[in-house]
Amino acid sequence: MIHSADDHWQYLHGISLAMTDGQLVASWENGNEVEHDEGCAVRGRWSTEDASSWNEPFRIDPINMAQRPQDRRHRSHGVIWKHDDVLNMLVTTFERKGYKSDTGEWVGGARPNYQLTYQDLQTERWVWNAKTGSWDFTAPFVPGIFPSGQPKMLPSGAGWVMGGFDTHGHPSVVRWPAGQPQDFQVATIPVDVNPADPLRFGETDVLVGDDTLIAITRYQTNAQNNPGHGLVSRSTDGGISWTRAQTTNFPMAASRPCVGRLTTGEPYLIFNPWDRNQLAIAIGPVGGIHLDRLLMIRSEPPPEPRFPAFSRPQWSYPCAVEFGDHLIVAYSASKEDAVLTKIPLSELQKRPVVTQPVRAMPEP
Repeated sequence: MIHSADDHWQYLHGISLAMTDGQLVASWENGNEVEHDEGCAVRGRWSTEDASSWNEPFRIDPINMAQRPQDRRHRSHGVIWKHDDVLNMLVTTFERKGYKSDTGEWVGGARPNYQLTYQDLQTERWVWNAKTGSWDFTAPFVPGIFPSGQPKMLPSGAGWVMGGFDTHGHPSVVRWPAGQPQDFQVATIPVDVNPADPLRFGETDVLVGDDTLIAITRYQTNAQNNPGHGLVSRSTDGGISWTRAQTTNFPMAASRPCVGRLTTGEPYLIFNPWDRNQLAIAIGPVGGIHLDRLLMIRSEPPPEPRFPAFSRPQWSYPCAVEFGDHLIVAYSASKEDAVLTKIPLSELQKRPVVTQPVRAMPEP
């Protein structure tokens, strides 16, 4: 267990995970009652050296918005990653529709929980200052994008790519040259969408291959809350352009996926295969972009929520990092607890005797 909700912070979701100097650091969004409420904040914890316990929580954004109604921005969960030995945190922010007054009344428009269009969507970049033991704000990063996947380095260190979605929920990929995050480019992945039934939360993550990038996207619309599959797209020019998204040929619930590659070369996808009651990891051969083996991470019923926030039992929103001889997978338990599972790398590196590859994309 990384952290549990309490009476003050009843909502917890969107865990991100990174490792630096032999320690794990986790972050998440906390809300007083629900997601994106007027008291929401980005918080986190550092692990001990062996990741067996966690230090006291920190808060990346020091502003208490319930006391600062003039700061009309929500801060939601983002992503942590290490770049040039510096720990970075991208925090998602967007305009508030209202705020809680001193008398406790809601002033302004409707509460923004699960709004379909994020107003003035921005990303803030924070860096860890090891000398002061605090997070320092650097500057706004990418406007109009909600990051959902950890940045991945392109082959030969040419730059970085990161999956996310735009203010209207469309899957997007951000790329920037090495050492030059200010020179970012945003590519929107083409998706066939019914204008009368728009996309929601096109959370995207990117798998990096030697000459091909694969984007895996959550698929959900207003009318189709859980269509039963995800979306997949391919880029062969380093993320500048993308093929039109196609449906996955394996079941994938409407939830944020996590894509990565072990240091030994095996690609993996951590996702909810049918609904959020199960969490699984799919593995592929070394150097490939195909998946041919499935392991269940959580198959038992998730816990019932303890607080009355808008939630349902679930294991969801995974994030992973290698730590020693394990893959550490952190995820949300019913949007109240941040929990983790340690998977031995030796188990993930086993190859099936007979394989029937689940292809990330049809062969060209």
